[in-house]
Amino acid sequence: MKLSILSFFLLLAMSGFAQQSSVYDFKVTSVSGGEIDFNNFRSKLIMTINIASGSERRTQLLQLDTLCRTYASSGLVVIAFPTNDFNKEPKSNEEIRTWVSGLHPNLLVANKTSVIGETRSAFYKWCTTKSQNGVIDTEVRGDYQKFLITKEGKFLAVFSGVINPLAEPVIKTITANL
Repeated sequence: MKLSILSFFLLLAMSGFAQQSSVYDFKVTSVSGGEIDFNNFRSKLIMTINIASGSERRTQLLQLDTLCRTYASSGLVVIAFPTNDFNKEPKSNEEIRTWVSGLHPNLLVANKTSVIGETRSAFYKWCTTKSQNGVIDTEVRGDYQKFLITKEGKFLAVFSGVINPLAEPVIKTITANL
């Protein structure tokens, strides 16, 4: 009897640690100085992407702009996270703000952050940890890796940085979930 009661409390305690957090709990600072509050994106499809101005994949930024122009009115939100984790982002937040100026206003850009390792941001811990996102353990393997989150705030998909934002698998996933 004592063993079953102890087992019950142990199971209850362990389940508390495995509870996933909600994507809507996150707030990050924007390079423009404001706040990007994920709670404002309820009922929207969210794409996040880690960017770097020195990356050979930087042309994807213009494709992200096209995504915003095409799908923002249908409920797509794109949030870019500049990072130097792969040694391709030497710019400061101010320089990044200037670099992305002129792009679609629905393309939100967070402050420079870490997306890998122990120093990764809380949001990227959510993206890459199954106990938090409820779906998958994964890693960010390079610049311009994309994560999609459903209108209900659930982890949907991850796309490698080598896959362009306008590639057929990305567009099919977006249109099927808008």
